[in-house]
Amino acid sequence: MIEYSNSFEGVYPSMAIWWDNELNDLKPSEVKYNQDYYAWFRCPKCKEYTFRRNIKFISTFSFVNHICKDKKNELLKLKEKSKSEEEQNKYDKRLERASEELKNKYDDNWKIIDFKGYMKPCILQHSCGETKKITRFNNAIKNNLKCDCEKKNKK
Repeated sequence: MIEYSNSFEGVYPSMAIWWDNELNDLKPSEVKYNQDYYAWFRCPKCKEYTFRRNIKFISTFSFVNHICKDKKNELLKLKEKSKSEEEQNKYDKRLERASEELKNKYDDNWKIIDFKGYMKPCILQHSCGETKKITRFNNAIKNNLKCDCEKKNKK
């Protein structure tokens, strides 16, 4: 009979809760903590993660390194959410900067209706209501943008 203080459960109580009683022939209180015994362990939360180790050389790595599937999915969703929020913030800053550049060049005569980036197609609207599709937003800033209403007024 092994003294409880020298048993695996007595020395490693945090690891003993992972002990798989179905797959192991002995209980954690029946095995000496430094015995040459291969034991099966199972996550007490998800019950899916299992591994087999020699308890003589066991470390806490297998226990603390595990993340249950539910927790992993939750972390992935949080990561995706923060990434999409970060991308939205970047887009908002680009749109704000583009609107400011458009205002500086054309006063308030043109506004952005659809914007995907400086080097992407965009749709601008003139103060008269006419919309123009531009192949790249940069072209609207580099070149002089004219509306048909301005051409009509000149005649």
